[in-house]
Amino acid sequence: MLDVRNPFSHRQHNPNVAEILMVIDPMIGIQRALTLKRPNVCAERFRDVRKFVAESVC
Repeated sequence: MLDVRNPFSHRQHNPNVAEILMVIDPMIGIQRALTLKRPNVCAERFRDVRKFVAESVC
């Protein structure tokens, strides 16, 4: 379980978590910008991806 007060507290154990999320976060913004007709569907899809990656790496 990650310490919510310090997102890097477990960096030694999971060095890629923060880096992966930093890559996914801009993708969410780009996808929202590119799919203005269906922003909610797209945002939801990428939220699920972000959640899945965070859970699977942690």
